[in-house]
Parts: sequence; C-alpha cells; structure tokens
Amino acid sequence: MVASELQPVFARKVFPCFDEPLYKAVFRFSITYPRFYQDTVLFSTEREKSEDAEIGWVRDVFKETPLISTYQIAIVIGDLAYRERILDYGYQIRVWSKPDVIDQMSLLLDYAEKSFLYFSDYFNIQAPTQKIDLVAVPTKRTYTSEHWGLITFLESQILYDDTLSSIIRQFHIAETVSCELAHIWIGNLVTFEWWSDLWIKRSLANLLSYIAMDTMEPDWNVFDLYVTDVIQKALDEDSYSTVTSLSEFSVPDIKSLLSKFDQITPYKGSAVFWMLKNIVGEDVFTTAIKSFLNKYKLNTATAADLWAEFTEMYGNDVTEIIDTWVSQQGYPVLTLTPMTDDTTKVDIQQSHFIIKPDDVTFDPEEFQWYIEFKYKSINQPSTQTVFIEQENSEISIPSSTSNTAWILGNVDLTSFVRVNYQVRNWEAIITQLQNDHTVFSATSRAAILDDAFFLQRAGLLETNIALRVTLYLINEDSYPPWKAAARGFYYLKQRLYLTESYGRFQRYVVGLLHNKWTDLGWQYRDSDNLQTRLLRILLTDMACNYGDEDCLYNGLQYFTNWLNSHTPLPVDLRPQIFEVGVASSDSAQWQILWSQLTRHIVVDDEVAIRKALTKSHDPWILNRYMLWSLDFSLIPFDESYKVIYRTSQSDIGSALAFDFIIEHFDEILRVYSGNMYALDWILKSVDTVNRQSQLKQFRLLKSKLPRDQPLKEVFRKAEERIKVNLDWIEHYLPAVEQFLHQYTSG
Repeated sequence: MVASELQPVFARKVFPCFDEPLYKAVFRFSITYPRFYQDTVLFSTEREKSEDAEIGWVRDVFKETPLISTYQIAIVIGDLAYRERILDYGYQIRVWSKPDVIDQMSLLLDYAEKSFLYFSDYFNIQAPTQKIDLVAVPTKRTYTSEHWGLITFLESQILYDDTLSSIIRQFHIAETVSCELAHIWIGNLVTFEWWSDLWIKRSLANLLSYIAMDTMEPDWNVFDLYVTDVIQKALDEDSYSTVTSLSEFSVPDIKSLLSKFDQITPYKGSAVFWMLKNIVGEDVFTTAIKSFLNKYKLNTATAADLWAEFTEMYGNDVTEIIDTWVSQQGYPVLTLTPMTDDTTKVDIQQSHFIIKPDDVTFDPEEFQWYIEFKYKSINQPSTQTVFIEQENSEISIPSSTSNTAWILGNVDLTSFVRVNYQVRNWEAIITQLQNDHTVFSATSRAAILDDAFFLQRAGLLETNIALRVTLYLINEDSYPPWKAAARGFYYLKQRLYLTESYGRFQRYVVGLLHNKWTDLGWQYRDSDNLQTRLLRILLTDMACNYGDEDCLYNGLQYFTNWLNSHTPLPVDLRPQIFEVGVASSDSAQWQILWSQLTRHIVVDDEVAIRKALTKSHDPWILNRYMLWSLDFSLIPFDESYKVIYRTSQSDIGSALAFDFIIEHFDEILRVYSGNMYALDWILKSVDTVNRQSQLKQFRLLKSKLPRDQPLKEVFRKAEERIKVNLDWIEHYLPAVEQFLHQYTSG
C-alpha cells in the first residue's frame, strides 16, 4: 500500500507548489498506472473518469478540488476493500482497509456516520465535499492524518472485533474518528494561515470530539473522562519551566517546523477552549464558531480572526481574556485564605504554578490570568461563580468557626488552575472525604487528589497532608478519582522502587484498592457502564503492578490456561493478563508470545502482546527486545520507538532502558533521524532516573550531541525532569517514608 502524508511540508516532494497553508489553489489530479494493476486508487476528490493512456497504461482523472492548501491533498493506492454508507442527500462515507480486516472496520463506519451527522447539524454548514474516505494504513508516521475528502489512520488504532475488542478500544475509536471528522470544518473548510496556529485546529477538534461523543453515547458521561484524560494531562504537561506558551510556537524554518510539528499536543489548548465555553456559554460558543466558519470558509484565517468572532458574539473583549492563557506559559495556582478581620471573606491569590529543579531560577514576570472561578462551601453547597482578573481577589462565604467547615474551589475542574488552601481547610476536606465523599462530585474528587499530589511535588503542600487525602479511597467507587490517584501513586512508585520503603508503599496502595477490585471481578457484566469497565481495567492494572497476590495468582492462571488450552480471556483485561504472564515466564514462553505476532490475531492482542513483552524479568531478554526495536523488519516503526519507553516503566527495566539509551544513542539517532516525535518518546524513559550518577551520564551524552537545536531542546526537557525527580527524593522521601510507617504495618 502507498499512502501520502503531505502535512506539513511534503507536498513539494510530490508536485511543484507553494507549500504553505496560506496559499490555496484549485487542483486537478490524474494518476496513471499499468493496466494490469488491480489496486484501488483514492484521491481527495471523486474519480471523474478512467481513460486509456499510453499502451498498457490507464489514467484515472479526478474531479477538481475546491480552493485548498497543498498539505490537504491525499493519495492512497493499494489492495483495498470497503464498506459504505450513503446519507440522505447523497453524501458518501466509505471505510477502506486490507480485504482480510475489512469486517473490523464496521465500528469506525458507525461512528463516522454519527459524527458526520452530528457536526453537520452542529455547524449547520454543508460539508465542502461530497464524500469522505477513511483508510486504515498498516504503518505510518502518525496515528491519523486529516486531509480533504480522505483521512488515513494507523490500522492498529481503529480496527475493532465485535467479540474480542475491549471497551477502551471502542472509546478510542469514537474519540479518534469524531476528532478527525471535526477537521472537515475546523482546518479544511477554514485553514489557519500558518503553523503557529496549529494548536487551535487540533485543540478545538479535540474538545468538539467529546461534545460529539456526549450526544452519540450519552451513557458514557464523557466529560468525566475529559477531566482526567485531557485537562489533568494538560496540567501535568504544563507544570515545568521548560514549557512554552501556546503562542510561542515559532517555526522560522522547515527544520524547526518538522522538529516541533508532531510534538504539539492538543490538551492545554483544548482546556482553554473548555474554559472559554464555560465563560461565554454554550450558545455563544457554538454561534461564534459557526460565524467564523461562514465568514472564512474556503479561505484562510488567523487566531485573531477567531477571537474577534467570539468578542462580537459575547459582547465583551474575548481577546483580552484568552490572551492571558495563550501568551503566557504554564497556569496559575489559586491560594484561598480566610481573612483574619472578617470570617465571611476569603482572599484568593493567584501565582504561577511550576515544578522546577532547585538550581533553576524562574521569573514568572508577574503572570496573571483571567479566571472564571467556581466554588462552594459546607454552608453554601450550591456552586457560586466569581471572575478573577487581578492578582488578588476575594469571595464571600457564610461564616463558620467549625474546624470541619470547608470551602472547595474550582468545582468540577471548570478552569485550568490548581487550588491550594490553608492547612485547616485541607484537614476539613480530608474529614469530609472520609465521612461522606459523595458531597463532592467525582470530578471534583479527582481534582482534589490531583492537586494534592502536584502541590506536594511543587513544595506547596505538606507531604503528610497530601497523602492523607488518599486515605478515603478505600471507599471510592468512581473512575475519575481513581484515575487521578493512579497518576499520583505512579510518580511515587517511580521514586520509591529502589528504597526499603517500597514494600510498605505497595501494601498501602493494595490496601486501598483490594476490596473494590475484588468486588468488580475479572469479567464484565452486561449491566456495566463504560466507567465501571474502565475502573475494572484500572484497578486490575494497579493491583497486579503493586503486587496484590490475588491479582498475580489469578492473572497467571488465566495466562497459563490461555497459553496451554487457548481458553478465552476476559475481554477488557487481556493486556493485564499478558503482562502478569510475561513477568512470571521464562524465555521459552516469551518466545511463544513473540511468535503470536506473526500470526493472524486480533489487533487488540497484537498491541497488548507487544507491550507485555517489555515486562520480562530477564534482563537479557529486555536488552535483546530493545535491540530488535531498532530493526523495522522485526518491529514496525509505529511500535518500535515505544519499546524502550515501555521497558523503562517496569521496576526491572528502568535502569536497563536508561543504560540502553546511553550505550546505543548513536544507533537510535541514526534509526530515527529527524523524527523528533519518536526521539521524544524514547527520552521520556529517563523519567524513571533516580540517581545522581545517571544524571552525570545523561549530561555527558548531551554534551556530545550534534549541533541540532531541536534535539538539544528535547534533551533539555528530559534533563529538567531528571533533576526534579532527584530534588524530590532529597526533600520529600523521608516524609513519605514516615507516612508509610504510620499507615502500614510490617
């Protein structure tokens, strides 16, 4: 199969053009191929005719495109089968794949149809093409590529088996296809003039995908997942001094563009649009986007043009609001303190939240943000709203002198901020969580947990208080709080695994989750909703990773029965069972699992097995597997760069992965030359580094780098994460150990 991927600047390699998004043109393409060639030829527009060319050759001529940018053109040629839906007004949706997996494209087709119909109604603007082809490509540089009339997907990401695929895969397919179809309007119908505004189309499409899913699957409660999977992920990513603002995406030359293009994640920008929607309201948000699309359709626009539409529809200057989030790096932490002279008043002070090494000086330049702040208190349970425009603000609450009277800020995480309190209020929140945690919504509980962990890491909250927030989890039965807790516990796991307190830490986590995990069991029930199934997956993963004996025993039993007798495995938990099995297996069983990858197996198993193979307890097997990852004939490119990172995530593999990077970096650099996305994935492996000697090795490697500024920037970010981790161990490890001695036995 041949599939083009012209974004951002590769159209010039296919045909002469001004290869920048600002320049649009009408294109008329023909593709000539041998007459005996039986493969399907797809283009951004429909085929107009096929005609004889030279002797033995055929020419397919395609309808001319509307006015589009060069990167939006796409060509796919291959042995393909398809399924299709024809909508009422003749719009054609087709999904294409290799013939042997076409039956696994049905779910993608279902969600493509639902998403298209939703966005057609949401924007109330007719799609600019009469067809959309969605093609599964066996291997490609990125997971998805949205083009005019033709979208390509990495095959392993969108195949779905009705019997064997997990609920996570179903959710991922729904999210992916709805996001890509949003680009028909956001990015294609209206194109941003330059790549500096790339974050807008990616981020807005990300938010719109959740809005669409909320209609397509109302029982999923997707905005609970949006909080944990988008907003909290963005808060994590944007916590360091090395991050840049959204508007600082500077690409003065092609090399800089290529190095940065695939590293732009949509999460912070999506959270900014989420806040904007909450501020201006649902109707104004939708109307402003529709007005923007109508005004600039089949043309180019800038970020300023978009903010102008919001300003006109809202009636207030949105640019002033949004600029504080787009032009400034990071985000604020709001500290709430009762005023001493008036117990009904609470002072709110905003400051720049940052996690940085001790030896890094950082001047926040008196950053200030425009914030819509939602809060409630024990004596005022209905949510209140205040707009914060200055460094300091204040709110009014009913007076109370009780030690258990709490105030909760940023209810449901509606703003991209963290919230800190005085000790007394933290103690009141801890008490409330232990007495009746349902007083706070599941998303608010997730925010409390995430804030506690990150405030502790930044030195803004006492370690004992942050960890005591987690005590109530023994009674928690909702997915969002457990997802936030899992993220926080995992950071501690990485810092503790070489210390004598690691066993206590494992027992502490297992003690919190064991009863709930046992209640959920291994098999899903027909009555389970999405979040129940996600919670089962998460707690099983945690139970096995933190050494729960029942989880390890039962997981190994499932694996052994599957290996010996092909006994079916629980649909949602196959990845966890494979990992337990590999960790307990010898080299012969590892090889059996590896050989499964050469057979025709469902893609869920292929993805799960590749990840599980990094969990071996034999160092020589892990080293060999990492070496194999540098050979694309053994491991496809789109899976290869993940091997080193996944190896680093196990206790056994952490040091091995680091040593492998140090020893083989020249080869890694040769294999992934210029692919900063892959190199960034690999260098995330150093997040597990806990020793000063490893930092010295990493700095020595950095000093030998070629004069490649983008690569040095990736190294600079990785080095900062190492130093942050080492400083945390020095400052906070004793307090964590003291907490574990207090709350665990033996």
